[in-house]
Amino acid sequence: MHQGFDSRLDQAWWALRIGLGVGPFLAGLDKYFNLLPNWTGYISPLALKILPFSGQTFMHIGGVIEIRPRR
Repeated sequence: MHQGFDSRLDQAWWALRIGLGVGPFLAGLDKYFNLLPNWTGYISPLALKILPFSGQTFMHIGGVIEIRPRR
């Protein structure tokens, strides 16, 4: 980070950077392993009819997309 910034801004920047990096990663793991809620229950019945694969596979794909590193 730029050396001219106040140290409080530097702390906030790192807290946001870590929080916004860890949050989606943990959400992706949860969607992939279906730990907390039943994620397939959140998919619209219409979407389940249209999808060429199961709702669980759809959630696995969504979990992998959330886990992947961002640039």
